[in-house]
Amino acid sequence: MYSNESEDTLLRGQVVAKAALLIVVVGATGIGLLTERQRRFEAAHSMTVAHRKADELEREIRKLRAEIADRLTPSRIDARIDALRETDDQFDPIVWSNGAALEPTE
Repeated sequence: MYSNESEDTLLRGQVVAKAALLIVVVGATGIGLLTERQRRFEAAHSMTVAHRKADELEREIRKLRAEIADRLTPSRIDARIDALRETDDQFDPIVWSNGAALEPTE
């Protein structure tokens, strides 16, 4: 009868250990899933911020293009050319190299 009590105690200890291990595994899995979910939320947030910034830059580009179009009317361009011809200024070509304008060489 003494050995039965010993076996019962041993079985109870094993059940408690297994239950504790199960709780730890489920908890760790939950933490991992919550961490991954948080990363997804952060990635979605940074994508939203980037899209808003791109939209803002696109609006700025549209404003600048409209301003350029307002200033570059054919009559204004002709008037500027006539003004340059009257002052005998030379039209110097713009030389481009690697995306930057260089001073004209003579």
